[in-house]
Amino acid sequence: MALQRVRRRRRASITSLIDVIFLLLLFFMLSSTFSRFSELSVSGISEASAQAATSSESTIMAIEILPNGIRLEDEVVDDIVFRTRVDAQLATLSGVTVRVDDAVKTQRLVDTLLLLNSFEGLKINLVDAS
Repeated sequence: MALQRVRRRRRASITSLIDVIFLLLLFFMLSSTFSRFSELSVSGISEASAQAATSSESTIMAIEILPNGIRLEDEVVDDIVFRTRVDAQLATLSGVTVRVDDAVKTQRLVDTLLLLNSFEGLKINLVDAS
């Protein structure tokens, strides 16, 4: 008499499925971008043109972006104070001439330009120091 072995059914292993899902998740996280891109309308002028523009037109504000604030009329202010001062002068202000200190990081420049870009009708001139 031949005895038959009773085979136990193995449970399905989902370890490989978890590995595949993890790899897909990792791929999609690394291949997608979470940053937002935006456009800034900025015109570049030379240092001599900037000095002539600020002396001939009183409606252009000259600022210098510093690593720790913004120099406005020989006074260093933070972004909140700068925003309130631009809000107060916005009716008579036609443009802003922006100089950038050498120690300023690119993100600081972009943040300040985005702040200036939020004011409607304000022309932004970026001064080339060279």
